[in-house]
This record gives sequence, C-alpha cells and structure tokens, in this order.
Amino acid sequence: MSDATLTFEDGTIRIETDATLDHPAVESDARTKNHRAPAFRYPDLREYLAEVGISYEDRVLDAPDLSDLASTYELREYQREALSAWESEGRRGVLELPTGSGKTVIGLKAIESLQTATIVVVPTIDLLEQWRRELESEFDVPVGQLGGGEQTVEALTVSTYDSAYLRADELGDRFGLVVFDECHHLGGQG
Repeated sequence: MSDATLTFEDGTIRIETDATLDHPAVESDARTKNHRAPAFRYPDLREYLAEVGISYEDRVLDAPDLSDLASTYELREYQREALSAWESEGRRGVLELPTGSGKTVIGLKAIESLQTATIVVVPTIDLLEQWRRELESEFDVPVGQLGGGEQTVEALTVSTYDSAYLRADELGDRFGLVVFDECHHLGGQG
C-alpha cells in the first residue's frame, strides 16, 4: 500500500497523502485537503518522496504506449553517442550539433526507442510542417497538429510553442516524451 497518490490536474501534480511534506514546491490545497506542486516539478517531487521514504502510486501520466514504431534511419556513430548520452542522463538534456548533422533523426530515434506518446514542439509553421512530414513518413500512426490552423491531438503530435503553451495545463499528462526543436527559442523563468 502506498503512502501517497500522485495525479495530474490542470497543470499541477495533486498529492493525496496524510504525510507532512516539506518540499519548497509543495503547497497545501485547502479546497481538496491535499497538496499540490507545479507539474514541471514532477521529477523533483518523485525524487523527494523517494528520499524521505514516502511510497507513492503514480497516476500522473496518461500517455499511451506506441508499439512497433520503427524508422528507416540508421544513426551515425556521433548520433548514437548523442542518443546514448541522453539515455544515460535520465532521458533529459539538450542536443547541440551543427546544422545538417541530423538532430531531427536523433529525435526520431529517441521517439522510436521510448515507444511512448510524444509531442514535438517547434517555433515556426515551417518546422511544424517539416516535423509532421517526417513523423508521418517514418511512423505508421496518425500525427496530430497544434498550430497552423489545426488543433488535433494524437499519440504523436507536433505543435508550435504558442499552441503547446496555451494548452499545457490540458495536455501535460498526455505525452511521455517532449522534444523541443530550436530550444534556444524557449523563454527562461525570471
């Protein structure tokens, strides 16, 4: 039996527990008589609960598995090393390579390796269309699109930054992987 249950709700992680939580991102929620943390703190929250010995049932992600995703691309040695480094860092990080070196291909291979629902977030309509073509070409599954006049969500979805931001509270539990293309366009927290 777990000491806590974690669920996603409107851009937050809801923590149902009787335990006292001393984490800077966790606040009491008088309305639900539980605790909450911003959803982006989810990895930190899981780490904290493990450190303090609180077992939990994790119901946060509602991302479907995508079985049988396979692309036709073969990675070059430096691309395999980049993908391996990403995997060894907990499947988090920034890939920095020169233009034309195959960052998109590495992204496709990351999607293939996880076999989970993925959203690819891009800054421009041109990149939105480019990624959608690549995803449809490589994987035999429907591809959703948020932006450019379309608002469809599928297990594989490509979105503009603006559309993803506007729908983050709604979509935050639907994808097991997020790929940000041109991540230097992301704003920082000030």
